[in-house]
Amino acid sequence: MAEIPKQKAAILIIDDDEQIRKLLKQLLSAECECTTVGSAEEALAVLGTTRFELVISDINLGGISGLDLVPKILAKDADSVVVMISGQQTIDFAIEAMRVGAFDYITKPLDIRHVQAAVRRALVQRELLRERRLYEDHLEELVKERTAKIEHLAYYDRLTNLPNRALFADRLQHAVAQHERDAAPIAVLFVDLDDFKRINDTFGHTVGDHVLAFVAERIKSCLRQGDTAARLGGDEFGVLLEGATREVADQVAARITEALQPVLTIREHLIHLSASIGMGLGSQLAHSESLVHAADTAMYIAKRQSKIASALGARSAFAASPQR
Repeated sequence: MAEIPKQKAAILIIDDDEQIRKLLKQLLSAECECTTVGSAEEALAVLGTTRFELVISDINLGGISGLDLVPKILAKDADSVVVMISGQQTIDFAIEAMRVGAFDYITKPLDIRHVQAAVRRALVQRELLRERRLYEDHLEELVKERTAKIEHLAYYDRLTNLPNRALFADRLQHAVAQHERDAAPIAVLFVDLDDFKRINDTFGHTVGDHVLAFVAERIKSCLRQGDTAARLGGDEFGVLLEGATREVADQVAARITEALQPVLTIREHLIHLSASIGMGLGSQLAHSESLVHAADTAMYIAKRQSKIASALGARSAFAASPQR
């Protein structure tokens, strides 16, 4: 199998001395893809469109100096690696170069061995920076995923994947506040399965879980876009209808009634469902506690009525929420 050729590292060489530019390009072109410019201004133009693994820059440039150029390079690419070159032999220039962000410093006249060693070190540093950035990005994604998962577990029911009681209460409170400003109607439905304990006791909790998941999907299928269905706990579900009049709420309750009528076959067991629905309606003066209380009370009224009617399907009762 043929070996895939290694991609050459891209290097930008900045020096106002043409001979130095040619020398460095000739020296490094065997292993690197070299681009040369004669000023800091030209370098910034090239850096605006091209990324380089390494930038080699003279300190003394006409116009913007090499020392002033380094922060501008790093601003364009935080992972840039810059090696400074200078005819000055004193340590002060090297320290100043490092202070502004350069990775290394080599002096003129250029020693081929020193240049090659500096370039190798700089390219290794660039790879380390790239790997660190990838690791940090990966870590950030993991944190985001973990945070989203924790939030989902905190606000959604694991069995049905519906919002739980806490999220339902939060959405209801937000909806009430919104509709207090808009003077729009709002409705809450409580749906409770009748004799669900009998289903669990007779067929087992696994079948009971399948029933709850089925009911959750059927309730969701009956709602309008923007409505909220939630599992409040056990076999009790809540429905938030924003901007819903009594007529709209009745229509939704009727759809839920119809959706829960089919006989289920789960693991060869025939299961007849029956549910009671309580409805709480409020005006712009309603608040979340009153709506919840009204729907809950109405649902228990429906349950008591169902004991007498004993008919399959959902039964509903209505209670208007008290005004403040």
